[in-house]
Amino acid sequence: TNDLGLPNASAGAAQILNCSVTSIVLGGSSSTAGVTFSWAGPGIVSGGTSATPTVNQPGSYTITVTDPSNGCTTTSSANVTQNITPPNANAGATQVLTCTTTSVVLNGSSATGGATFSWAGPGIVSGGATASPTVNAPGTYTLTVTDPANGCTSTATVNITQNIVAPNANAGTAQILNCTVTSVALNGSSSTAGAAFSWAGPGIVSGATTAGPTVNQPGTYTQTVTDPVNGCTATSTVNVTQNITAPNVNAGAPQVLSCAVTSIALN
Repeated sequence: TNDLGLPNASAGAAQILNCSVTSIVLGGSSSTAGVTFSWAGPGIVSGGTSATPTVNQPGSYTITVTDPSNGCTTTSSANVTQNITPPNANAGATQVLTCTTTSVVLNGSSATGGATFSWAGPGIVSGGATASPTVNAPGTYTLTVTDPANGCTSTATVNITQNIVAPNANAGTAQILNCTVTSVALNGSSSTAGAAFSWAGPGIVSGATTAGPTVNQPGTYTQTVTDPVNGCTATSTVNVTQNITAPNVNAGAPQVLSCAVTSIALN
């Protein structure tokens, strides 16, 4: 007699590879006792003659089941697909730290739904696992975005710069008050464009927020210059002295006019 009964063959369910699942085990099977298995496909890593091979490439995988009792074979196929689409990642715009802006909030984002965020950089204060961390140091910050649906990641970077250059400050030359010069105008200056001035000292009469205030007391006067671009300040000092020492005077000895001495020279 001829036994042409074909063995049962199942290649199992379709499966998906992604960035975190880089290999899978196919679920081949047969209800026919004693059969042998042979697989064909683009990425068989191991187990090609077993029911459950390990594969690491997308494509169509075909199982051939052979019944050794009659030599008959049956085939079945399973598709392995792959999802390795990286998520969208945007680290946001460059920002500048200054003397007044000592920390900034980065504005990372992703158009990929449900994406998670992770930042790396030199000065992350808080929020390193959010889209918008707070940072306080200049440098390059790298955003890593992960799509939890497939485990794939993307990165984006943003540069944070820093402008903490102090302005130029010059309080001018020392000056002297005396009995005739009872007030002087200080001659402060700055080569920093748009700089603002502020003076402190013992005898400021007027112009305390100008480059050249008027003062009427001896002492040390301190000029503070502020650069409005970055909020940085610098100071410079100038001394105002005073010479009000009275000269020595002596009118000489008393003298006497008489009928004989009608005029005298005072000494």
